[in-house]
Order: sequence, then C-alpha cells, then structure tokens
Amino acid sequence: MSKTKHWINFCGVSSESIAGLLINELPPIQMPPKRINKIEIEGRDGDIIEELGYMSYDRPVQLSIIGDCDIDKVFGWLNNSGNIIFSNEPNKVYKATVCDTVAFERLVRFKKASVKFHTQPFKTLYNELLRFVADDGTDMANLVIKNQGNIYSRPTIEVDLGSTTWLDMKINGEATRIIIEEDGNHTVVLNLENGKITVLNSQNVEVEPFSLRYPDGGIPFFKPGDNTLSLVHPAGHETDIRGVTIANVSRWL
Repeated sequence: MSKTKHWINFCGVSSESIAGLLINELPPIQMPPKRINKIEIEGRDGDIIEELGYMSYDRPVQLSIIGDCDIDKVFGWLNNSGNIIFSNEPNKVYKATVCDTVAFERLVRFKKASVKFHTQPFKTLYNELLRFVADDGTDMANLVIKNQGNIYSRPTIEVDLGSTTWLDMKINGEATRIIIEEDGNHTVVLNLENGKITVLNSQNVEVEPFSLRYPDGGIPFFKPGDNTLSLVHPAGHETDIRGVTIANVSRWL
C-alpha cells in the first residue's frame, strides 16, 4: 500500500514546489486549548470555571531535506507569518507564525527537524467568497448568509455603494451605522475581526472622516448556521447599494 504524500502550503507557497524538501509528518487535527480561570471559594465544593476564550497553540510539522535542496530558500520560506494549509485538511486555512530557531539549526545539522507553527485558534474555509449583486434582483435588505463552521465568525464585508453618505448594516437584527462625510460613489470595507473600517472613493483613495457606530452589544458576529444580513438606508436618506462581497464567513475550532 502506497503511503500518502504530505504537503503544506505556507504564505502561498507549497512545500511541493521546493526541490528536496519533504514533509514527513503533519500535526493531528485537534481543537485549540481553552483559556480558563478556576475560582475556588472556601466552604464550597468543587470550583467555578470561568471560560476566557481559546488560546493559540503550536502545531509541529516533521520535515527533512535531501539532495541539493536550497536550505536558504527553505529558511526564507519558513521565516514568515501568514496563512497555512495542511494536506490532511486541504479545505481549511489557519493563520500561523514560525519562530523556532532551534528547528532551523537542527535542519542544517541533521537534515531533518520538527518545525513548530504557532497557530491562531480558529480555521476558515479555503477560498470562501460570497458575492451578491443588486442588478441580479437580489434584495439587499434580506440576505441569508450561512456560516458552515462550528463557532461564531467575524468576516470581512465589502459593500459597493452608489452616491450616498449613509449605510445601515444589520447582522441578525443588530444595526451598525456608517456615515460617510463625502458625497460620491464609495466602497466600504468592514473587517469585523479587528473592528476596522476602510472607506474608498471612486478613485480608490481612502476617505476621511467618517463615523461608525456598533450596536450596544459590541462588534457583531455570524453564528454557526444561517444568519441574516440587511443593507438598508436610514429613514430620509437615499442609499444605492450595488453589491456586497463577504469573505471568511465559515469558521471552525
């Protein structure tokens, strides 16, 4: 029986494209560790567990070099931070950083090493990009967006606007209001992961100032399963919404 060939794709470069580089073993598929706080109260049985989210963790990859492999090319490739895909999960993308100099030294001396990819806790669906266009008759006020994963997500939402200065974006009924203080066509890019908004005019130049108001509950998110997204204009303000593009909706532990 032939052995399955392993590979990884890190920062857009596949290990298979580097001559003489072999991936011998991949990390197992696992859940990220939880960050918890244990509270013990005198006179009470047991303790109270306070969950504080998920932690980043290391995912080791066993690799080796053979023949005339360009070790400097390997080091340059690994000395990076960015997206990584493992061949045992070819449709999932992690964010990772390599900061393991000991592994580099072992690779030079012994031609093999275990390289630790310091990985953020969540993974997303590879190449997921949803596009809705108003000219197709799509009702921008009643979009249903599916998070195929098993945990909440905060995707990037890009809205193509016509001549307008207002936009109300409702995610599962929670409204985020964006006010642009310059007339004309704009593209609004809202990165919910870091709460950052970018507004570009028709010349693709970033526009300031603008204001952004999140709902009382903080930055909204997409729960696993179906979610509603509504793009509308506040009462008394005309809004021409041409289309919307959404990236990284589906997320897993």
